[in-house]
Amino acid sequence: MSESSLVTYRVLNSKNINYRGGKTIKYIIPHCYVGQVTAKRGVDAFNSRNDASVHYVVGYEKGDIGQQVSEQFRAWCTGGDKTVRNQYGTFTGREIDFESVTMEIACDPKAPYAITDGAYANIVNLMADIAMRNNIDLKYTGDVADVGNPTKATVLLHRMFASKACPGEDIIQNCHR
Repeated sequence: MSESSLVTYRVLNSKNINYRGGKTIKYIIPHCYVGQVTAKRGVDAFNSRNDASVHYVVGYEKGDIGQQVSEQFRAWCTGGDKTVRNQYGTFTGREIDFESVTMEIACDPKAPYAITDGAYANIVNLMADIAMRNNIDLKYTGDVADVGNPTKATVLLHRMFASKACPGEDIIQNCHR
């Protein structure tokens, strides 16, 4: 399994990981990192946590992408208190992480959690890179009815699995660009 060549800061030492258990990567899940941080600062912050991890951190500066967890592992990122039940099955954030690559995106510390143009460019480039390397056709609907069906949606939202506004409205608006 390859890693993104777009990464400018990589420290792969998180203990907060699991083996994917033979599952393939089907989804990308953006999250908002509530703070305008560099990729280095975001990765270092996650490396100091005992309860979470993330594959990538997209910093506010253009070209600023960090990596904390190898794509060959499941990061402890999505989680949450909601369970999605639809015609495709029952899904929790923890379960969906086994088939996902996750990214935290630097944003303002309050709603609408605005991102910089540099962060937006990073999201586009990183999602395209992840999709190419993992044979994912990027599709976004924002509808929980599409969770579990990668023929309909391959970009999922943290808020589908957790009672929070993650990712922020600014990130969602940019998904529609």
